[in-house]
Amino acid sequence: MTPEQYADKNTALMNGVSALFLADGTDCKKLAGDIDRFMKDHDSDMQHVVAYEQSHPKEKAAYDESTGNRLLDDFTEKAKPGLTACMDDPTFKAAWERFTKG
Repeated sequence: MTPEQYADKNTALMNGVSALFLADGTDCKKLAGDIDRFMKDHDSDMQHVVAYEQSHPKEKAAYDESTGNRLLDDFTEKAKPGLTACMDDPTFKAAWERFTKG
């Protein structure tokens, strides 16, 4: 994977997760199902991104500096209502733990 391919995949994944939280709001059951579906649909890309990050820490740091930190801030803003409302929901919490460990 080239640095450009990594950036494209990672950006697409971050934007996808952000859009999911924005669309589902505080509907905990919908969020849980959509997180699981997102992981299933994007499993290969997620694995490639993680593997690239582990083997190319300098490129990951450059991406974070140029794009990743902004995307993380955007995700945090969009996800905060759902995360706040749903963290005590067992179905959501299980899906979120699978996602963050994924």
